[in-house]
Amino acid sequence: IPHLVLWDSYEKSDNINFIGATSENVMEQAVSALVRAGHRRIGLGMSYYANIRKAHSRIKAFGDILQRLHLPFDEDSMVLINDEPRLTRSSFEHGRQIMKQFLEKKHPPTALISPMGNMAAGSISYLQEYGLSYPKDMSLVCLSDDDISSIYYPPLCAVRSQKEKLFQLVHGFVGGISSAEPQRITCKLRSSVCRRSSCMPPAKEYREGPVLSPRRA
Repeated sequence: IPHLVLWDSYEKSDNINFIGATSENVMEQAVSALVRAGHRRIGLGMSYYANIRKAHSRIKAFGDILQRLHLPFDEDSMVLINDEPRLTRSSFEHGRQIMKQFLEKKHPPTALISPMGNMAAGSISYLQEYGLSYPKDMSLVCLSDDDISSIYYPPLCAVRSQKEKLFQLVHGFVGGISSAEPQRITCKLRSSVCRRSSCMPPAKEYREGPVLSPRRA
């Protein structure tokens, strides 16, 4: 039966029909929002599965953009949670693990980029348990403007992609699907930042990059 995978694609499945979007524009919007707010040490925290192309694309885009802007990009810049088999833990729990690992680093970020609202909520949960304040001590930007991003308090700054182009491609693509010759299409979606309360200037004492310390004893 002919089939179509939308958005994610597995490295090992080269015989699938695939439509996806590049990560560069979305990641650049997220980093730019944080840079405009005054952040220089920015972190990316996400679940990582080696056979998902989207994960590789996001990591490469993040590194390329930081290096182009002459921002720190080192071992303290990313936390990747590899949880195989997939979905054995929730995105919320991944977010907690991501923040825990960032706060244990020598130079933790003053701002975090998270793929989705549920994962960001987990990171905020651990940050507050650690004794730090959101968003004063840690700004967050999500790569997708999902339901949690808008209803969380304070609301999460998020990148909104105009997916109409993607769905137009799907509509035109379905009729030509062939089980004999798989097709792959990757498009660049226009995106913009939904500016909300989670993106604040870094606390004055953290702007030069010293280690964050818990406020509670």
